[in-house]
Amino acid sequence: MHLEDFPMDIQKCPLKFGSFGYTTRDVLYRWNPARQVAIADDMKLSQFDLISNPADNRTDFLKTGEHSMLLVSFHLQRHMGNFLIQVYGPCVLLVVLSWVSFWLNREATADRVSLGITTVLTMTFLGLEARTDLPKVPYPTALDFFVFLSFAFIFATIIQFAVVHYFTKYGSGECYFSADFMSDSESDEEEAASSPAVHMRTAVRVQPAAAAAATATAQTHRLSLQGSRSSRRRRHKPRTPRFNSVSQIDRASRVVFPLLFLTINIVYWCSFLSRSQRLHGRQ
Repeated sequence: MHLEDFPMDIQKCPLKFGSFGYTTRDVLYRWNPARQVAIADDMKLSQFDLISNPADNRTDFLKTGEHSMLLVSFHLQRHMGNFLIQVYGPCVLLVVLSWVSFWLNREATADRVSLGITTVLTMTFLGLEARTDLPKVPYPTALDFFVFLSFAFIFATIIQFAVVHYFTKYGSGECYFSADFMSDSESDEEEAASSPAVHMRTAVRVQPAAAAAATATAQTHRLSLQGSRSSRRRRHKPRTPRFNSVSQIDRASRVVFPLLFLTINIVYWCSFLSRSQRLHGRQ
């Protein structure tokens, strides 16, 4: 059996009828054109579909001479439904699940690492379980390629988070507040602008007749401001909430990873399915 295309493979099972005691000089075997190979209509196989059964007359050359043979070959195509449900579907879901970390906060280290490790371990168990019923062959099969492809994408997700976390410089992963401090000169200007002393000085310029009274009142108010300024050296603006910005690597990964996975899947399925079709065409 050739299992390079497993589970999209087509197996050929030849069956020969003949005599090794008599050569072609003694007996010749020929198929009856009217009655060659009859297959029951209700025959079903659990893992294969019988797609064709070509028959032929052959002559084998052995040490004892030429021997007439009847050959019938059963071409069996493997069912893929079981593997789609148990291997291919879970592999795709695990890869998509690993992409959830691209939408998590880039400083949620515990969440993203635990998600990545869980998907890697699950993918490892799934890959080992997929080869349980497979014969021990020394070469990789089509199923092994897909499992390795899925594992590589999940592992790349963890590497991507390591890169994102390396360039994360601030914040705690949650909404935090920042208070902007005003300098003493700015606070003095704002207090002076909001105080009635400014209006009083303006009033001094407008009404020269009341200059003496206005000057005395302004000096009294200025002394009271200087006394209160010593207890409030720095004033805070209202605290405004700020959020950590989304990493540009995460933004790009949300598009690059799905497109790359979709492209590789198209190449994978077209390649192996076309190989099976070429094999079918040669039968």
